[in-house]
Amino acid sequence: MVDLLKYARDSEKHDTVVIDNLRFEVECDYIKIELQSEHIVHFHVSHDKAKPEPHYENQRLGRIADYLVF
Repeated sequence: MVDLLKYARDSEKHDTVVIDNLRFEVECDYIKIELQSEHIVHFHVSHDKAKPEPHYENQRLGRIADYLVF
């Protein structure tokens, strides 16, 4: 993922990229560490009727988000 983001930045000249599905806190941490020179904002979307995903860290990701979207 990080390699793709760096390629999009360097070769394709993208200045905005959206990752629409992070499952684990470590994924978010890794992206922030590897791309620390970039402006990264973490939005976490929460929906009352969403199907629970017990293998994913949704609650933890919500707690570390920069913004919560309901």
